[in-house]
Amino acid sequence: MKIRDQGLDDGCKSTATPGLKPLVEQLKDDKPLDADGHTEFRALAARANYLAQDRIDIQFPAKEVCRFMSSPTETSKEAMKRMGRYLIGHKWIVYTYPFQRVEGIDICGDTGWSGCHRTRRSTSGGCVMIGQHCIRTWSSTQPSVTKEVQALMLSWHWQWLMRMTTEFAARDCVQLAGPGAADLAAESMVGNCVHGVTVELEVAVP
Repeated sequence: MKIRDQGLDDGCKSTATPGLKPLVEQLKDDKPLDADGHTEFRALAARANYLAQDRIDIQFPAKEVCRFMSSPTETSKEAMKRMGRYLIGHKWIVYTYPFQRVEGIDICGDTGWSGCHRTRRSTSGGCVMIGQHCIRTWSSTQPSVTKEVQALMLSWHWQWLMRMTTEFAARDCVQLAGPGAADLAAESMVGNCVHGVTVELEVAVP
């Protein structure tokens, strides 16, 4: 990711986190980015998305920035700059896999329901752990809570893990970690035979 393309250098102050959730007021006052900056923004977003395959610490903010590739805004540009400032102080991430003995493979996941103030869409994230070793992570935006969406999100990662563990003759070692509160709520909704689509509503309290 070319940090200098954002007007940043090694002398810039770094940030502790790669992303910051915008306020509702900021989104209301958000303005489209000038057409001259669209190509540069999309190039930087693509680099961030590529880098996020190995940098799990920027996986979520990179995904959020890429959602603005079709119509970049001033808020998305500021989010890109914050990610660049974070990378100035966190240039490297090192994965170590020391020898260990494990009894199973854990799949952990959670969902931030209606986390996006702009569209009220949810983000599903999770990881696959072999003992203390992280071997896979994901962060993706989902449109709504339906039986089809939940089944696809779970089955896709489950099938990938089944294929991998079959090659290593460790299929019987896979186990799901305990669900969180959000997962239990979703399971209750999609388990209802009369439930169709969950619509997230934003309620303004005076």
